[in-house]
Amino acid sequence: MKHAIDFFHAVENKNFFKDIPLIVEKNYIFKSQKNNYDFSGCVAKMMFSACDMGAWAVNIETQELFITERLAEILGYNQNDLKNINIQTLKNSIHPEDLEVLENSLLYHINGEHENINSLIRVQDKNKNWIKLYLKGKILFEDNNSSKWLFGVVITMDELANYYEEIKDLANYDSLTNLPNRKFLIEKLTSAIEKTQSDEKIAICFIDLDGFKSINDTYGHLMGDKFLCEIAKSLKKTIRSHDLVARLGGDEFVVVFNRIKDNEILATLLERLAKACHKNITINNQKFTASASIGVVLYPNILGTVEELISFADKSMYEAKFTKNQKYIIFNNSRDSLIDAKRKARIAHYAFKRLFAATEHWFK
Repeated sequence: MKHAIDFFHAVENKNFFKDIPLIVEKNYIFKSQKNNYDFSGCVAKMMFSACDMGAWAVNIETQELFITERLAEILGYNQNDLKNINIQTLKNSIHPEDLEVLENSLLYHINGEHENINSLIRVQDKNKNWIKLYLKGKILFEDNNSSKWLFGVVITMDELANYYEEIKDLANYDSLTNLPNRKFLIEKLTSAIEKTQSDEKIAICFIDLDGFKSINDTYGHLMGDKFLCEIAKSLKKTIRSHDLVARLGGDEFVVVFNRIKDNEILATLLERLAKACHKNITINNQKFTASASIGVVLYPNILGTVEELISFADKSMYEAKFTKNQKYIIFNNSRDSLIDAKRKARIAHYAFKRLFAATEHWFK
């Protein structure tokens, strides 16, 4: 294995890390002590995109180091402290074991074996407390392959955890209503089915809002979005701590009631859900009357995969569209098999109307 090199003397024959003071300017404006420096190009883009993080950059030619205020804050320094801090001080603040790993990472990067410099390091802050930081960096080369910049970011473990949670939210939650999305619904419903006891049932309720398209067409999509958010709030109030409400997209929602012990509890929950879907809503002094069609499937009365169970609830929702004076319909295999051809045709016709409404702008 190739020997480790000094991280602070990374480029051969370039003593670009001298005992220079670190410069921090407010509002992330980067200047050198010598003059205003044209901090432009891809390095500037990188730094400004990371300005809320601990970011740093070294100009190899001018031997100047730039850092953001956030990095200074992480290390416990203020602007007055930085006047007396040099590169050697920072080098000495890194744990010896981690410094060797960091130097190896840099070596691999210089040799083209790694695309970036990546390392988890322990650093002593101003108060001599050890903090863990994730460091990621990169050397920027000129057209003639001469190195010019060494730059990167450091992230605290708390920040890294927060970023991870944000990424999970983007993957699992609807950006408009902040409700779980279909992916999250499938995962949670699969888990709930696996944990269901022999004396328990799960009610999967498929909800489709009535007349939502007319709100969008008449008042615009912004009003439509606010209407959906109000419905989402209303649905969230119907569930218990171990239940779930999700938005599939458009005006379709799914509510999952878990751990149902008897029919009386089921009836209470479904009535509560129906009331949440049928109510008056006022947005910007404009009054709306919300209504919805609800299809319900009960597990384990009806068996199938999670996708099949949602499909059965969806099927009952369509039947509810054409059933007057009935707030919801519970899926039943025997009844489903007896639906006559006329009703099937009506359901198919309704489905076609919804498809056409969603795509009619294609024909204009």
